[in-house]
Amino acid sequence: AIKPVQTGTNGGAIVTISGQGFSDTSSVMISSSACSVIDSSNSVLTCTAPALADGSYAVTVTADNGISNQTSIVYSSTITPTVSSVTPNVVSCLGNTLVTIAGSNFGSTPSAIRVTVNNVLQTLVTASDTELVIQTPTAAPGTYAVDVFVRGRGHAISSATLQYLLNI
Repeated sequence: AIKPVQTGTNGGAIVTISGQGFSDTSSVMISSSACSVIDSSNSVLTCTAPALADGSYAVTVTADNGISNQTSIVYSSTITPTVSSVTPNVVSCLGNTLVTIAGSNFGSTPSAIRVTVNNVLQTLVTASDTELVIQTPTAAPGTYAVDVFVRGRGHAISSATLQYLLNI
């Protein structure tokens, strides 16, 4: 069995495969792309899905005892999270600024959403399918990438940045 059975196209979703005979040398392929194994036991493999275009793809597990029965996963751009804007996009290095991230397919379950700026986890204040509000921490001056990750859907399509300035 595989969870999720459908994911976004931008990659990064955590895929869980249940079965028997897995080990720490087991590997997972989705189509011809590696799904990087991050955890394994005899009965469960967890991997990070690669980015792929819309479509249904074969999932193949290779374990010590050979190749498993194939299953499949569907990649869909209709559920892929997308960031369309960040407001304000310039904030103080002192932090404590509320920033709104607009987009789509975020879901509304805060525990399933992770927002990072410069690879630093942000405090999620509110979440809806089309809008996230974060509270910024302190940070050094600079312009940093904004990444939204939604469990089961993967990383958002985003070119958004947040600029930290000494004084605003």
